[in-house]
Amino acid sequence: MAGSKKVIQFFYDVVSPYSWLAFEVLCRYRNVWNIDLRLRPSFLGGVMKESGNSPPGLVPNKFAYIAKDLTHLSRYFGVPLSYPENPFEVMFEKESSRLQQQQHRNIVQV
Repeated sequence: MAGSKKVIQFFYDVVSPYSWLAFEVLCRYRNVWNIDLRLRPSFLGGVMKESGNSPPGLVPNKFAYIAKDLTHLSRYFGVPLSYPENPFEVMFEKESSRLQQQQHRNIVQV
């Protein structure tokens, strides 16, 4: 049952480990699932700010849950995950946050 491809618009944030897992799985199965994957970069920090939500790394219970959840999902899907020694340095001091914001502004202007 071939049928036409389903278009999946994948909104992702480069600092999100969930985005990485989803990207890997979607790419792995895109032919099996007959999907056309459209990548849409987004800025999760902006979504968090506008919704009044705190990033998981700043909320101890969220952080603990996500650490367990990501370990489980990584094993289940066979997608290796590794974390930077200092994630805050990577996200804020090395300017990935600023670059994400610029990328988001470019997308919104299109």
